[in-house]
Amino acid sequence: MPSICVSGLKVSYNKGKTTALNNLSFEVREGEFCVLLGPSGCGKTTVLHCIAGLIQPDGGEIKIGEKLVTSVEKRVFVRPQERNIAMVFQEYALYPNMTVRGNLSFALESRGMSKAELQAKVQKTATMLGIEALLDRKPAQLSGGQRQRVALGRALVRDPEVFLLDEPLGNLDARLRDQVRFELKRLQRSLGVTTVYVTHDQTEAMTLADRILLMKDGQVVQAGTPDELYSHPKNVFVAGFVGTPPINLMECTLTGQGESFAFDINGFTLPVPQWISSKLKGRTKEKFLVGIRPSDFSRGKQSDGYGIRGKVELIEPLGDAVLVHVAARGLMITAKLDQAKEDEIGKELFLTVNPERLHVFDKASGERLE
Repeated sequence: MPSICVSGLKVSYNKGKTTALNNLSFEVREGEFCVLLGPSGCGKTTVLHCIAGLIQPDGGEIKIGEKLVTSVEKRVFVRPQERNIAMVFQEYALYPNMTVRGNLSFALESRGMSKAELQAKVQKTATMLGIEALLDRKPAQLSGGQRQRVALGRALVRDPEVFLLDEPLGNLDARLRDQVRFELKRLQRSLGVTTVYVTHDQTEAMTLADRILLMKDGQVVQAGTPDELYSHPKNVFVAGFVGTPPINLMECTLTGQGESFAFDINGFTLPVPQWISSKLKGRTKEKFLVGIRPSDFSRGKQSDGYGIRGKVELIEPLGDAVLVHVAARGLMITAKLDQAKEDEIGKELFLTVNPERLHVFDKASGERLE
């Protein structure tokens, strides 16, 4: 399966007044499941449409494998039907007057495939997706999850070189979303199809992706594996967007002298991690942002010497864990603990964290300190 190379892609609307993509460049490796993640309006769907050939960009080029399919400078634009891609949309886009069998076979009929070969191909795809019992039904007779699997099957049956998915799970309920997400990942791995998946849901991105491209304002802010974006966010935007529940971000002041530093957070003290202390010399009294993942907190005692003490405001049971919301001197802290009881609401709780698990950002630039 081919790779996808996007170089210097530019797209604007309203006669250049609105920029959708701003000199965007990235590469999707051969056989990779790549997720374009970001908030609404960041340009991720525009990227997908450019790769598909549904939008002609204002600048830049796109290569699928060794084939140049879009180049503004070289005046190259390969039509969508000649790119050997398959695209799945959020709205399914099934033909309502055709059965599932008809929807799956429609794209193959124009290839001059024999009837026996076509039927075998449709049957194989339907079996792979678990919809073989639905082949003679029409879309109106199917549930949302079944329709989505038919939409996936209609794309897969063509043996595309590239698979493009635009928020395909958005219309499914939570249980079906989990089921179809599992099936989609399993299929992609077994087929090895180069896949670009668009979503604003970071849970989908974290569970599906081999690599995530997190976008903001038409550019890639950070590219990496799910663990890289979670454990080593490049800046405050990445730290806040990736992770559920969201990271706690708190303004602090650097205190101390010599080789001994600490972060003062509204009167609470957290020691500076060893890995960063040498880079903070001469920066005492400067402002920083400290990020702590809720799961990195643990119960402690005042005698531990550092941490955050506050009053428990709310407890949210999650089954295997508990979210505890703590009010501490004007801050609202969320901690994910193994257990907590309802009778702790209104009582004081002291939270500690391993200093090596802190995420430290420059307050002015928002960039991570490494």
